[in-house]
Amino acid sequence: MIQRGQTGLLRVCTANGVVSWDGSTWLHKPLADEYVALITTLAPHADPAVAAGLLELAVHALAAGCVGSTLVWNLDGHALDDRREGLLELSQAVQPPGLSVARRAHFPALVSIHSQVDLATIIGADGTVGPIGVRLNSTRRAISLVQATLGARHTSARRFTFDVPGVLALVVSESGRVTVFSGGGVAAHISPGRRDDQSSRAPAGDPHTLIVDCRSCEKQIALELGDPGRSRNMEPVACPACGHELNQPAGGRVIGIPVSSGP
Repeated sequence: MIQRGQTGLLRVCTANGVVSWDGSTWLHKPLADEYVALITTLAPHADPAVAAGLLELAVHALAAGCVGSTLVWNLDGHALDDRREGLLELSQAVQPPGLSVARRAHFPALVSIHSQVDLATIIGADGTVGPIGVRLNSTRRAISLVQATLGARHTSARRFTFDVPGVLALVVSESGRVTVFSGGGVAAHISPGRRDDQSSRAPAGDPHTLIVDCRSCEKQIALELGDPGRSRNMEPVACPACGHELNQPAGGRVIGIPVSSGP
């Protein structure tokens, strides 16, 4: 499918993603569906249909419209405001009526709302939206261990996922980039780029996964090893949360920090 917008810019939708012409460069954005496997790897208890809807909203609705936002998916069944005193500030929050990230028909309303709100939105495990307009705070431990990244919106989401291990956060930049945070680490960047740009690469299908512990921040990190019969090397791997070097004979690539499945 080929589309030309009102500004004259061209977009080509293919089975492998969306290719667009910005006036000087051809850019490729991977399909949001490619990252459902990433989320189900980090959170096997998550509903794949809700994961697909959340990614589609972030990547193909909010990011495509250059609407900056923070979406915090609460996966472990606890009400976030009951979790830890001081981490959520709800003074400006509102509860929208019956919206869900699992329903495409609700996307226009969600894009409109988020174009007017700078703070975070909480998404229930079933895709229910709300509250909207939540400020995310951090503990002193998260501030000391998890470095600031990109800007205030990204840093607060990253540190919040460190403090609250039962959530996954997607931060949408006005530039069109979507960053997925888990356990205080970056799990993925989904952004327009050259087709050979590996920064947007999702984990391979059905990877062999090894879980290793970080002795600094005590998080568990999931590594993708590729061929399990291949000899392991001794190259160090960095913790995606605190950056501490993991001296594990694993090699491979960091997938992310798994999301807690319950209390």
